Amino acid sequence: PLFRSAVFESPFHTVDFINQRESILMRKFRPEDDLLEKPQIYLHAFQWLVCYLLGECRDKIQGRLERGDNVFWAKSNSQPYYCRSLSLAYIQCLALERFYKLCQDESTPPRLKPTLTRLCCLYGLYSMQRELATFYQGGFCSG
Repeated sequence: PLFRSAVFESPFHTVDFINQRESILMRKFRPEDDLLEKPQIYLHAFQWLVCYLLGECRDKIQGRLERGDNVFWAKSNSQPYYCRSLSLAYIQCLALERFYKLCQDESTPPRLKPTLTRLCCLYGLYSMQRELATFYQGGFCSG
């Protein structure tokens, strides 16, 4: 099976979280009163989304292989329809991660940290809202 036991590594460690995909996919969204104070909520949500969409892409490619497509055509025919969402979710996850690290960085002036944290949360909330259907479809959100 495609990437079930694969170990993901990158020079900048931007995909290392995917190695914990099984535990990440068990996470659920729990709304809290302080949604504008905890940017890690959104970072965790987009890590979940990347892992979920990676699994969906894997399943679509595997399905095409089982129907007789060769590896090249299975991947080529899956990219525009399924892998596009994955790549966009990955970029949003990366942006949230970088923003979150900036909010936590020691070199960030302390007087700016609360404002940057709220902006990071606002971006995360906005981005999450745009992907809400997928979050519900995958079981991350409920209710």
